[in-house]
Amino acid sequence: MDSVRLCVGCRQEKPVALLHRITWSQSLEQWSLNQQPFCSGRSVYVCRQDGCVESALASQGKRLHRALKRTLPDDIVKALAYAQHQYGVAKQGTENACLPQK
Repeated sequence: MDSVRLCVGCRQEKPVALLHRITWSQSLEQWSLNQQPFCSGRSVYVCRQDGCVESALASQGKRLHRALKRTLPDDIVKALAYAQHQYGVAKQGTENACLPQK
């Protein structure tokens, strides 16, 4: 059985395979988006359904900031928007992006 996680955009539980995963690794001091294998750290999930990424980022990304307990950097916001766009165009997996914090 697949693991399920709560989407911070629509607040529904969904299989991990249908979600973007955003992680802050304290030990590595870096952000990751859809990293395989998973980076350890504090993570949030946003489903790939239209509108969820926008909902999670609404109001300056308060839902994401609250869940991660830190401010989401602009490069991760842009990478998430790009990953969502790529998913919408291709309807398949997204590119890995592991970005150092600035």
